[in-house]
Amino acid sequence: MATFKGTPSDDTWTIIEPGRVTIDGLGGNDKVTFGIQPRSAFVITQALDGAVLVDSVSGASGGGLQATLYDIETLVFDSGRDVVSVDALFAGAALVGTPGDDRFDATGGRQTIDGAAGIDTVVFARARVNYLLDHADALWTATATAGDAVTVMNQVERLTFTDLRLALDLDGAAGRVAKTLGAVFDAGSVADAVIVAIGLQYAESGLSAEALMQVALDARLGTGATHGAVVDLLYTNVVGVAPTTAERASFVALLDNGTYTPATLGLLAADHELNLAQIDFVGLQANGLAYG
Repeated sequence: MATFKGTPSDDTWTIIEPGRVTIDGLGGNDKVTFGIQPRSAFVITQALDGAVLVDSVSGASGGGLQATLYDIETLVFDSGRDVVSVDALFAGAALVGTPGDDRFDATGGRQTIDGAAGIDTVVFARARVNYLLDHADALWTATATAGDAVTVMNQVERLTFTDLRLALDLDGAAGRVAKTLGAVFDAGSVADAVIVAIGLQYAESGLSAEALMQVALDARLGTGATHGAVVDLLYTNVVGVAPTTAERASFVALLDNGTYTPATLGLLAADHELNLAQIDFVGLQANGLAYG
């Protein structure tokens, strides 16, 4: 990776070769040009530390050009025919939600949305493939792969695209649903958008995590399932094999003596590292949970 620093005066850099480059313009009115390439060939975003990130669309997964720019005032594309002010590019509108459930429409240009409380949704005009999603701390950023639309979201729980919907609150309702499905049904059910949507409806209705687990157990085993049936189901789904006779008896005893209820034992299974691994919970946190 090449690194360049400017001077206190006005500096200009021209980037035409692929690769990774970091440029700090320092003082002055500094400019970076990208040769004959049009602006549409790049995804332009702003990092939390203020750096401007310019990544070629074809290289979003690691190839092409990846430029990290500090204190750069102007970007130039298309042989000088497209001159972009960095300040203007990232000066977009800011929207703030209410204590209830809000719905926002993603627009062109740069947009910042704070959903505040409630289950808040941002609606995009195109299919999911047309956007790059990035997650850093509490912020999600959706960057259009063509054009200049950048939507930065805080406290937004749902995204709606023309072909699918994503739940982002893996530390809340979406996380409870994914873990519950993995433990009670199987890992494949987490990828079933229709089943996930049903789970989210229950979770958003105000059910506690324990109540949601009991609903799932009743749906899977029927109301009033035996303690042995509950242990067999949870153990087999999470561990991947049926419990031994001794293991089964040990967990059944914990249910019989009231140490656990079927629902609280289910929560223990749902939060187990084996369940988190089988549903790829880390991946869900990075990409969201799809639902129908």
